[in-house]
Amino acid sequence: MKRLFLAAGLTIAAAAPASADWEYTRWGMTAEQVISASGGRAHAMPASRRYRDDAGHFEITVDASDPGPPRTSIGFQFGLPSGGLQCVLINATGSDADGLLARFLERYGAPDSDDSLGPTRMLEWHRADTIELTANAAPKAAVVNQCQPGRS
Repeated sequence: MKRLFLAAGLTIAAAAPASADWEYTRWGMTAEQVISASGGRAHAMPASRRYRDDAGHFEITVDASDPGPPRTSIGFQFGLPSGGLQCVLINATGSDADGLLARFLERYGAPDSDDSLGPTRMLEWHRADTIELTANAAPKAAVVNQCQPGRS
């Protein structure tokens, strides 16, 4: 899977006007617009925690958390140099990883692909958005990469 951000467990590491099928965001929003639309849930990350990938032409500059269930950490990926929202990254650990998987199966139904490699399960849905969910059995963790059409 592409662009998985791992650090101290599993945490957070242009744009078309189509609707991001995720909460309060829309593809192409600026970081400031995501923060404003979140109703106080999303925050600008301090410079020391931001992740920039010049080769991939993106930067993660905004994060949020959801107290659940399931409890999740959320990162917002913005394109460079456009600054428009490209992907939403959602991470969960422990029993919350099972809850995150259940939430996406309930929301989107059977995935278009469901593969396993050892203790890792990889699911993909191809809707208006591209959704990739990777779940690891041990240690138990899950990460979702939900991106605008044409980006993964």
